Amino acid sequence: MNRSNDDDQADNDSAPPLVTPLACICDVQGFRFFVMCIPPVDDTNTLVYGNDKGNFLMEDDAISEKIKLMCRYMHLKNHDIDCGGSMGVNNVSAGSEFQGHLCEDGRVYLMNLSR
Repeated sequence: MNRSNDDDQADNDSAPPLVTPLACICDVQGFRFFVMCIPPVDDTNTLVYGNDKGNFLMEDDAISEKIKLMCRYMHLKNHDIDCGGSMGVNNVSAGSEFQGHLCEDGRVYLMNLSR
């Protein structure tokens, strides 16, 4: 790894780990099921990053930076979204419907990734 990646990693060690819910597709006797574990998220209490009923939250700087780093590794381009009202326009790395939930288990669950 080059030096800049080491610096990025050191800056983001303090943030909680980013995870996604466990999911799989199962074929059983001609039927296809999408099975997903239910993550411990609650939109009203755990949302720290992403779209919340028209407003875009970025409450934790360490989590925001970790998400930016993840998106940069995936070669996703930053783009502006209109957050409406006094929030104006925010520059984000992921989709506008993307959400990050900081849960009691100390992990940030990433939701709505398909959008």
